[in-house]
Amino acid sequence: MYGYGYKYTNGLVVSAGGGAPFANTKSLSFDGVDDYLTSANPLTSGNAYTISIFAKLNATPTLTNFFNISDGTNNIALCYWWSGGNGMLFKPNVGGPYSLTVYPNTALWHSYIFTFDGSTTTKIYVDGISREVTNGTALGTVAVNAMEISRGLGGGYRSNMNVDEVSIFNRVVTPAEIVTLSTAPTVDLTSLNPIAWYRNGDGDTYPTITDNGSGGNNGTMTNMDAGDIVTDVPL
Repeated sequence: MYGYGYKYTNGLVVSAGGGAPFANTKSLSFDGVDDYLTSANPLTSGNAYTISIFAKLNATPTLTNFFNISDGTNNIALCYWWSGGNGMLFKPNVGGPYSLTVYPNTALWHSYIFTFDGSTTTKIYVDGISREVTNGTALGTVAVNAMEISRGLGGGYRSNMNVDEVSIFNRVVTPAEIVTLSTAPTVDLTSLNPIAWYRNGDGDTYPTITDNGSGGNNGTMTNMDAGDIVTDVPL
């Protein structure tokens, strides 16, 4: 999947644009039972945003959460997989969700990027390929207080999966940045100014997953242990 002129050697980008190369050797492994990562929400109510995540499902899903932002009552930014017929679903706030018939191979790593312009337009990229959904009215105010990976509203919808290089921006990223985010999981994103950036193991010590972005919202591995930081990464 990772073309675009990038060259990888043992998890190290040796030729890439958009940032300095460095090693990516770790990801987080979630068991689909009770594991999840949580942090404070880095986004501001009602504004544009981009969420980028690398994920690999380790079991055939039914209804599972990749990434969730919630106020405890409503799901705000929800991406999940429903093998019952709707493929990828994206919920940009209390409206939606919007469904795409997209079924990437569950045994492989894939890049998922979601953008919301703060008003009416959402875009979903799977491995850099764009799908667009437009709503004719504003999608409403976002009120959030928590971000979670591999857990949905009410604590359900757990995912048996690996997740790596989660980055969040308080803006819609450019087309060139979409290429960087979707094809270079080991490029230093500092120059892109993410508001949150979780490397999911690299430079981390259990149970804290460091926020390398500007927000300072470190994540906490919950119902997990140090063995859930693994050497399975997107290349």
